[in-house]
Amino acid sequence: MVGSKLINIMQNAGKIPTGETIDLLFGDVTSISPLKIKIDNRFEVDEKFLILSALVKETIIKIPERDANTHKHIIPQHTTSPAGEGPHTHTIPEMVTNSALPDILLWRGLRVGDKVRVLRVNKGQMFYVMEREEGID
Repeated sequence: MVGSKLINIMQNAGKIPTGETIDLLFGDVTSISPLKIKIDNRFEVDEKFLILSALVKETIIKIPERDANTHKHIIPQHTTSPAGEGPHTHTIPEMVTNSALPDILLWRGLRVGDKVRVLRVNKGQMFYVMEREEGID
């Protein structure tokens, strides 16, 4: 009935189509422009057959600049009290800061010599570059 059809659909949803296999392979980046990866020291694949995951693409987080009129840090002028051996004081003038934070490099792009983990997909016609073996550096 309807319940058995739904169970059948759910069971088949995660199955790999007949004749389709996914293999985990290992590669070395041999060129960046154009991108080429040598797979298992057997053959080289160029960029038209590569799909890159976000972990191997350069990803920079841009920190927006703050409007100087709406975001300020003010350190008021003040004088310290005497302290320690022999009295002394410090006078600090008022400062206004509005410095922007630098952009953050979340992931760096691939470099020649990087060792990568690759999935062979689409009946061996495409290669999905998952990650660098070395991880974050």
